[in-house]
Amino acid sequence: MGGQTLGYSAHAQLNAATIQKEIDSLRTQVNDFYWISATIGPAPDYKGFWIHVKEINGLFHELKPLAPEARKLMWDEFGLLCQRAKAHQSRAREHSEHISERKRAIVFSKLDDAHTQVSVSTTPIDLARAKELLNEALGFMRDGWSEFNVSTQLTALSDGRMTKNDHQKCWAKWEDINNALHFRRRELGEHYCNTFKRDAFDAIDLAASNPRQCKEAVKSIQQAMKGTVMSREQFDEVRRLLDEAWKRASHHQESRHSEWLERQRGNVSYKQSLIDKNEEYISRLEAQIEKCQDMESDARSEDFANTVRGWIEEKYDKIANVRSRIADLEAEIREIEHKLSG
Repeated sequence: MGGQTLGYSAHAQLNAATIQKEIDSLRTQVNDFYWISATIGPAPDYKGFWIHVKEINGLFHELKPLAPEARKLMWDEFGLLCQRAKAHQSRAREHSEHISERKRAIVFSKLDDAHTQVSVSTTPIDLARAKELLNEALGFMRDGWSEFNVSTQLTALSDGRMTKNDHQKCWAKWEDINNALHFRRRELGEHYCNTFKRDAFDAIDLAASNPRQCKEAVKSIQQAMKGTVMSREQFDEVRRLLDEAWKRASHHQESRHSEWLERQRGNVSYKQSLIDKNEEYISRLEAQIEKCQDMESDARSEDFANTVRGWIEEKYDKIANVRSRIADLEAEIREIEHKLSG
């Protein structure tokens, strides 16, 4: 009878020792929670802790015999450790939520900056800045504080993780602004494309009446297109219109040049004919002078001779005037020929 009681007691003590060993291990886990909280390291393994709790709870039901006094002492100790773990986990959750809210606020602030930048963007540089802000916000959304400044990294005293809910809110807002950026890019592209197309059509209208002004307009549009927000297709669409304007202006310029050449050559021919006619006139005047000189020699009175000499002087004056006119015409022809050769 005494041997059976000793066997029961030994067995109960062995079971108690087994459970106590697990409780001691559980206590170490709880103490580790507090130590980990004071450092920046891996998050406490609450899941592993509660798995261990479940296993110990099973031991209380499975290991028999177990002295009632020992069971109560260990159960109370076990319960206290669970309460400490729950309290720590609750505070950790609250702290994580606070950190998450803090980080979400920083991300939202950066996203607000990006949204403002998108709304005022009118150039590729503006849009690139908006994209840069979005990328910075995306970096902030990653776990940890590596994308932040050194001061934040040193003073954060947390792992910098966001809750799933906060991360989803940040991601949703990031996607909305990123979509707004793409929409703004398309909107600006359409605006510039329509503006340049309208200007290109105006240039085409000038091709016939003022080809030179048409080409100046084309050059001005090409300069304005540099650095604008348009797709390759939109650039090509405007360039085709500008090429058409340039082509038409060149055609009208060539046509006008041909007409000008014809007019100038006609002017040369006309002026040369005037020179020829004036040369013939000079020849007639010279013949008349010879005849007058004969009349002067045969004059029977001095009065008539004087009259004839007046006629001769008058004809010499006409010859001088005609030669001056011929010189002017020859100068005009040289000027035209110089333009034609230029």
